[in-house]
Amino acid sequence: TRRYCVSKVAEIFDLMGMITPITSMMKLDLHTLVQRKLDWDDEIPDDLRMIWNSHFDMMKEINGIKFKRAIVPNDATSLDIYTIDTGDASKSIACVAIYARFLKSTGEYSCQLVFGRSKLIPEGMTTPRAELLAANLNAHTGEVVKRSFQKHHRKALKLTDSQITLH
Repeated sequence: TRRYCVSKVAEIFDLMGMITPITSMMKLDLHTLVQRKLDWDDEIPDDLRMIWNSHFDMMKEINGIKFKRAIVPNDATSLDIYTIDTGDASKSIACVAIYARFLKSTGEYSCQLVFGRSKLIPEGMTTPRAELLAANLNAHTGEVVKRSFQKHHRKALKLTDSQITLH
């Protein structure tokens, strides 16, 4: 049922957004259930049942995933954190990924995902407007990450692929 699907997706605890690509896909599929005007206790249609069975299998697999909490590499030259904040949108979803970058003693950089987030695009929104929404989400999310890193955050590089948003 729609109720069961929503409750299973809500069970996923991903505070840092490390599995945002997976949860974003599930958000889109939940939205499909809403678009089809399914009531909470209606059975999932046959054409969507395989997709949801696949999602439930994926949930079992990701249950044991563990991520390293330490993001500072052993050979970092300092605790200065530079972030690379990316945001992009399609006609149905906007996603943001923020990476922390550290200079290593070898002169190379270590770059790790520290935060991810997604948001469904409201129906009827144009692509340029969706890209602007993604950039706005990127700015707000980047500010949250900057504040959490406090004095160690030095600079953020904001990236988008939308020329309209840049202008």
